Amino acid sequence: MYKPRVVIVEGTDRTGKSTILNELVKLGYPRLHWDGVRNSGVKDLHDPALAKLSKLSFEIQIAFFRLMKTMGVDSPFVMDRGPYSELAYSKRFGRKCMLKRLKVESALLANDVVLVLLLCGEDELKRRFERSPDMYVSYDDAVAIQNIYWKLFKKSILRKTYVFVDGKTPKFIAAEIGGMLLC
Repeated sequence: MYKPRVVIVEGTDRTGKSTILNELVKLGYPRLHWDGVRNSGVKDLHDPALAKLSKLSFEIQIAFFRLMKTMGVDSPFVMDRGPYSELAYSKRFGRKCMLKRLKVESALLANDVVLVLLLCGEDELKRRFERSPDMYVSYDDAVAIQNIYWKLFKKSILRKTYVFVDGKTPKFIAAEIGGMLLC
């Protein structure tokens, strides 16, 4: 049976990615937190400089995945966001994206990556934004970004799955994802 080496968890802001990844770490899966673009000091999501940072970040990720494969590291690890974030967010904020979807997917496929997309119903997403607003992304942005993610996801040639987070605890979702890693 197929066993991925890398699981990239994607989703718009406030879907619970970080919380779910923290639960996966508690289950023993190493976590690679790759949020370099968000923590780059560029605060305006319309800034074209983000496109160059995202391309560099993706190239570093692929080099890291290849290194892990070459070294024979077999235990799967989980990653908070990946190149799909740049594809979705650049489209929403009108930035030129330097990543091409098929090139990204080919590189990820070659490195045993599985994509997990977290989806949140609009009512639940609205409640989450009311409880804890995001400093960069509005609720309307998050809904639009989630729709972009879904379109990218449906076209994707990657090994993939999606999880609706509404009404589920992060621990339950982490167990679902963890079960996929054990296959």
